[in-house]
Formats: sequence, C-alpha cells, structure tokens
Amino acid sequence: MFFLRLSMEVGMMKRVVEMIAILLLPYICLAAEESSVVDSLDQIPVYEMPGITVTATRIPRRLSDVPLGTEVITASEIEESGASDVGELLRSGVGVDVKSYGYLGSASFISIRGSASSQVLVLVDGRPINSVSLGVADLSEVTLSDVRRVEVVRGPVSSLWGANALGGVVNIITGSTSEKTSTKGTAEFGSYRKQVYSASASSFLGGLGFNLSTMWRAGDGERDNSDYEGRKFSGKIGYSGIEWLNADLSGALERFELGLPGPIPDSISKYGNEEVTSLSDRQKNDKRYLDLSVEMKLSEKNRGRAKFYYERREMDCRAVYDGWDSNTFSYYKAIEDDDYLTTVVGTNLQFEVLNAVNDGVVVGFDVAISKFDATQVVLNDSTKEETVTRWTPSDTVFGIYVESHFHPTEMVGLIGSARYDRSWAYGDRISPNAGIIAQFSPSARAKFSIGQAFRAPTLNDLYWPESEWTGGNPDLRPEIGVGMELRVEYEPLELLNVASSVFRRDVENLIVWAPSSDYKWRPTNLNEFHSNGIEVEFELGPISGAKLKGHLTYNYAFQKDQEAGDRQYDWSLVERRAAFIPKTKGYLSGSYKAPFGLDFLMDVEYTGRRVTYFEDYIGFNPVTVEKWLESAAVVNGNVGFNVGPQYFFIKVDNIFDSRYSEEFGYGLTDRDYPRPGRTFSYGMKIQLK
Repeated sequence: MFFLRLSMEVGMMKRVVEMIAILLLPYICLAAEESSVVDSLDQIPVYEMPGITVTATRIPRRLSDVPLGTEVITASEIEESGASDVGELLRSGVGVDVKSYGYLGSASFISIRGSASSQVLVLVDGRPINSVSLGVADLSEVTLSDVRRVEVVRGPVSSLWGANALGGVVNIITGSTSEKTSTKGTAEFGSYRKQVYSASASSFLGGLGFNLSTMWRAGDGERDNSDYEGRKFSGKIGYSGIEWLNADLSGALERFELGLPGPIPDSISKYGNEEVTSLSDRQKNDKRYLDLSVEMKLSEKNRGRAKFYYERREMDCRAVYDGWDSNTFSYYKAIEDDDYLTTVVGTNLQFEVLNAVNDGVVVGFDVAISKFDATQVVLNDSTKEETVTRWTPSDTVFGIYVESHFHPTEMVGLIGSARYDRSWAYGDRISPNAGIIAQFSPSARAKFSIGQAFRAPTLNDLYWPESEWTGGNPDLRPEIGVGMELRVEYEPLELLNVASSVFRRDVENLIVWAPSSDYKWRPTNLNEFHSNGIEVEFELGPISGAKLKGHLTYNYAFQKDQEAGDRQYDWSLVERRAAFIPKTKGYLSGSYKAPFGLDFLMDVEYTGRRVTYFEDYIGFNPVTVEKWLESAAVVNGNVGFNVGPQYFFIKVDNIFDSRYSEEFGYGLTDRDYPRPGRTFSYGMKIQLK
C-alpha cells in the first residue's frame, strides 16, 4: 500500500519541483559561482548551520547533515526569550502554531505544519510525555527552569520514535551536571499577581556531578477561576569518572492546581457569569518521574546507549454542569469528580556502529508499558444519587528501529530509517523514511525527505466505558500519514543563514467521534487530511551585538469529512478547508546587546484567520456551519541590564493590547477563549559561580 501511495505522489512531486525550482534558482546560481566541488565534508565551517541535533537522527549530527527541517533553540535563546514554559517559548518556532487557553498555567498545545496536537510527539530527554489517555502533551506544564535546549523536528519521524510522530517531534533537553560549582536564582512579578521564583545549584565531587533545582509560580489569571499555582523540585546526578562511561540519573516531583473557566459564554452562564462558563471547574495534578540514561563508549566511533524511565501522574478534575436524566426527561445539576492515574515504565537500548565520517548504522529498540486507572463519579445534586464508572485499560508497545547514514560521494549524503512497532492494543505498524542531502558548496545544500508515520489511538479512544450514549472502539486503527519535504539552505555570508522548504502531508484514517450503527457516539477511522505549504526563514547576525531573524509559513490545508446527509447515517465525503489551521503564520524578532550590559528584544507574531465547523439545524436537518477566529498580530518586548552578578529585566507582552482569541470554544454562539491583553512582568536573575 505504501508503494502504491509512493507512486501516486510522483505526479505531485513534479508540481512541487516546478514550484520550488523558482525559489531555489538564486541559491543554486550563487552556489555555483562559489564552488562546484566540496573537497571534504570536514571542510564545512561550523558557522554554516550552527548547532547539533540528537532528535532528527537519534545520534548527534550537524543540522546541515539532517534532511528534515529542524530547529534548535539554545540556552542563550531561551534566556533571551523571557518565556517561563515551553509553550511560550515555541510560539516563535518555524512552522509551529501554539494554541493557548489563557494566561499563566493555562493549557497550551502545539501544531506543526497543520498537524493535530495529538500528532506531535513531545519528549523530555528522549522520554515521551504525551498522555496515553488523551494523546496530547500540555506544553505549559514544562517549565524552563532546568531546560538547556529544545529541538523541533518538522516532519514524519515515526521511523525513529514510533507512535504520534506523524507531524513532528519536540525534544526538551534538560540541563546536564557541571564540573563547576554554581548557584543561580530568579524572581519575577507581573500582571494579575504573577509570581515566579526559581533556584538551582550544582556541584562536582570525585567524578559525580550534582544539580538541584526548584520552581514555584502562581497567578490570579485574567478572568475569574483562571488562577494557577504550581511547584516543582528536580534533581540530576551525573557520573563521568571513567573515560568510557557516562551516566545520568534524574527525577522530579511536581504539583499544580488551576481553575478551568471555559470560554466566554454568549450570555450569563448558569454555573459561571458573563465572562466565564464555570466558576467551579478545577484541576489538580501530581507528577513524578525517574530517568536513568547510560552511555558507553565501546570504541572511538561505536557507542551503546541505554535509558530506563518511570513516570506517574495523578490528575483530579471537578466539573459542574447540567446532566440529563433519561428516566424523567429532565436536566439536573451534575457534580462530577474524576480521578485519573497514569503510570508508564519504559526502556530504550541503542547501538551505534559508525566510521570516521560518522556514517554507519544505528540499531535500537524501545519497550513501554502504560497503565491507566480512571474513576468517574457523577452526583445528582437533586436526588444525591451517585453514578460511579471505572475503567482500567493498559497497553504494551515494543518497537525496533534501524537507521543508516551513507555518503556515496563527498557531495551526496543518504539517510534511511525504518521501524516496526507492535502494540497489544492497536496492532502493528511499519514506518519507513528516506532522505538525501546534496552539498553544492560549503555554504549551499538541497535536501529531500519522504516518510510514513502514524498516530496511535488513545486508551480512551479504544476503551471508553459503555454508557447510554457513548462507548470506545477496540477495533480502531492508527491514523496513517505520508509526508515529504524539499528544502534548500544557503549561507551567503558568515552571519547570514537563509532556508526554504516546500512540504506536503497526507493523512488517512483520522479518528473522530461519530454516531455508530448502534446509535452511540464512538471513535471511528473516518476522515482525511491534506496540506501543501512553503516555509521561508532567515537569520542575520549577530553584527555589532544586533541580530534579526524571522520566518513565514503558508499552508493550504483541507480535510475530507465523512458526514451524514440526513439522520439515516448515509455517509458521504465532503471536502472543505481544514479546521483550526491558519493559512499564514509569521514571526519577526530583533535583538540588540548594547554597551553597558543593556539587552533589547522585540518580536512580532502574526497568525492568519482560522475556521472550525459546528452542526446546526434547519428544521430537523443537520447543517454544517462555519465559525471563524480573526487574524491577529501581537508585538512583545523585553529590556534587560546587568548590575554585577544581578540581571534585571522588564517584559511587556501584547504591547498594543490586541484583543483576540486563538482557541475555539464549545459551540457556535460562545465567544471562545480570549488571549490576555497587554501584560507586564519584571524581575531579577542572579548567578554566583
């Protein structure tokens, strides 16, 4: 089936090549003027594509040697951004759309090149953190207090990482232990009584490195019942006392609580007010993990790596709403308390056999055991009767992968990878990927990649408990996608990088909840998604302390939905613009490190219009109705300065107080989730070495 799809893509690729040829022509011409032969890959200067990635290929490689579009956000860029969590940080990412439900601590989810959030795999030090019950990762939960770099791979990489890497991968890499003793701390205050305090300390003794960090943050929120309070304690012990052995043991404890105000209602809400849908809905979380990583140097170029991890998460949710009593045909006040406990135990073993130019073979396998224990208690506030529902699904996934790097000539690099995954819950999948890199000169290259990836159904999709109206579907299959990218990178000057990508993605078997033959709503493999897009990005500097960078993405995406023409479930395929995805997304930032320790940063985010669809009725016939979120441009600014070991900063988000929403609400008539207007924060950082 894959090869049939591949042959169908050939005609499309001809059109893609024609379109990209115009874009690449200036780069190729300039490259031809400079050099037609690359003497050796080792002669390529570091400045061409600064940075190393460990996510796009599962071994450290230069970005110039990776066929997929990949962005690395370094520690200095994280500091410069002023962000407090990964959701805020990635708003500036190339091809990335981060949707947030509010201010500090509110949930934020990532989309890459139009993917669903559940189609993006999020890792912390290579450990998956996507929810096994919901399929998504909330980026607002990952604070930046101990993060030293973030890598974003735009494209299908299930051939290396398995399930949910259909749209891409985000790998959050935490700080390593140091051979120096240091202490640093941060205090930040801002709008809506925002407070953030963090501290960390590191030391080194006899081959052992120690790092401890803690963070506390809280805020009232911009609306009623949007408050947040969270605390985190983490630590890492590293061992490097033997030349051929490195090991890290890390762990964390985290607790936070937040209000869930919901969208702005169209009128005064029964359980809220004129600004929030709910004054009672709350969520509490308790997370902890342990992660042991070991690297063994078997020879100069051959290594073995092992990882063992354990994660436990408990989430308590409370909600108040109108329930429906089918016996009395009337509504009642329902008070729901849910307790969700998730545990994941996993391991990874990897072996690398490489030669002098870093070509060779990487082989590895993963095992992950997931258990989900959910208890739902619904109280009828009128009769005081309780309905208790419990479900305890689990899954074990085994994956084995192989990756090969090969340079048939000094100008051409080939990368191929494939992975086999076997799940006890949803069956097996094979995910191949191939890429080629053509090096025209030390400063110009073209890349092409194509791969197949998948998103696994969640445990809730498969095993949601049977009720009068809903139920799971154990026969679900994964969503399957094919993605391809043609990319060019060029560095005409030592301090100027430009790049362009043309990409396409086709996804089948999209999982949607829909009426089934037994008149219950169940998840079903029904719909399709297709997108065609182009990215342009550049980075200039630093020149005399000034740096300018920006990117623009145009993405034409459409979906094909199976819909019932009437209420008899005679399904038909309807094509329309894809929901939730802006056609245009852009970002521009400028920074300047002035004399006397002054730092300035200003950036502009632009997001185009987005649409979603709701079902309305004309008479007794269902009609699909569009709902739109308008485009928005937001300007942010930071100012900082050093006074000895202290660093003071002032940050203003949404300087011009733009009023907009970036996430849809529950229905056609509510007023969605508003983003905060102008907000301020200020604070101090101190580091003692």
